[in-house]
Amino acid sequence: LEKSSKFDIKWSRTLRKAAEEFGVVYTPDSTVISDEIADGVYAMAQYYNSKPISEGKYEAHKKFIDIQYIVNGEELIGWQTLNKMSLIEFFEEKDFLHMQGKGDMVPLTAGNFMILYPEDAHMPGIEMNGSVPVEKIVVKVAVG
Repeated sequence: LEKSSKFDIKWSRTLRKAAEEFGVVYTPDSTVISDEIADGVYAMAQYYNSKPISEGKYEAHKKFIDIQYIVNGEELIGWQTLNKMSLIEFFEEKDFLHMQGKGDMVPLTAGNFMILYPEDAHMPGIEMNGSVPVEKIVVKVAVG
């Protein structure tokens, strides 16, 4: 997750450009979902305040890979392999698995991104050094 790598810089520029091209507009506590960008690819623009870990929930998705890109702000994302977590509930229509367990906390700041596969449980939006506004783009890529 080093900003200095050429790979990260190219991804950062690509995601920022995609957000601008698709007219991403941030408003407080909002999620804006784009039309399909490409076959099976969607983008969500999110704006929220990071929250205490006590308010976080682990989640996973069966049908999509998430690319979570921080435009502004900072947060921690909890991460753990799905097979080390317990399923609480599955909401099939939303492709949302609510999971329980413990994981590692990964810090993300503006310009960083994290790729999360169906086998990755994740808990986004956790405050790093107190609650701050976060602008994020989540690109969802269908698998299979």
